[in-house]
Parts: sequence; C-alpha cells; structure tokens
Amino acid sequence: MATLGALGAAELPGHSDVRSRFAPGYAHVRRVPAQNLWIWYRFDDDHVDILTLKNEPPIPDDE
Repeated sequence: MATLGALGAAELPGHSDVRSRFAPGYAHVRRVPAQNLWIWYRFDDDHVDILTLKNEPPIPDDE
C-alpha cells in the first residue's frame, strides 16, 4: 500500500519508473520494493490511474 500512496504524493514519473507499451499507448511502471510486483499507471495533472499489477518486469520503451 505504501507504493500506491507514494504514486499520489510524489512527482511523476519517479526516477526509477520506466515507460512501457500498454495498449492503447503507453504507461509508466513502478516496482513494489522488495517484491516481484510491478504497478502500471498513467497520470495527468489531476489524476493517477492504476491500470494493473503484474508479477513480471516491464519491457522499457526506448523512445
């Protein structure tokens, strides 16, 4: 839960977050510390949308 709370309280994307393809478009991904869990999210100036939680690391987008 602390990782989810941090998404709403910090500047996004975080320094260790990665951008990856997530149809349609892209999402940012943050690892849950000490876990093999990855939170996929999108954000704008007003909202943070949690898209999914996966147990596989993302493939970073090089663009």
